[in-house]
Amino acid sequence: LSPVCLGSLRRAASNTAGSIYKLCSKYLDTNCIRVFGGDRHMTNPILELNFDHIFFTGGSFVGKMVAQAAAKNFTPVCLEMGGKSPCVIDRTANIRVTALRLTQGKWTNSGQTCI
Repeated sequence: LSPVCLGSLRRAASNTAGSIYKLCSKYLDTNCIRVFGGDRHMTNPILELNFDHIFFTGGSFVGKMVAQAAAKNFTPVCLEMGGKSPCVIDRTANIRVTALRLTQGKWTNSGQTCI
């Protein structure tokens, strides 16, 4: 039985990662849900495992690695590639309000908000 869900937690949000690991380990079936911490260097060894389906959220560098690994095993894959949310600030902007809104959007959910 391959895991249904495999989560990768960023070291940049270590407190959140620790909480998610503890809660998932306590309340979810660890035969179906796997949570691990690490970075892109952990991706290849993990992707060598067989999965029924891979759902990846992240950047294009690791996304390409995920897609290649899925193709080798004919594993269905969903890629939700992290994008950028550029904005234009012109001279009429209230800098204080603009800075507040931009940083609030960036820091919501440790920067993992899809727009």
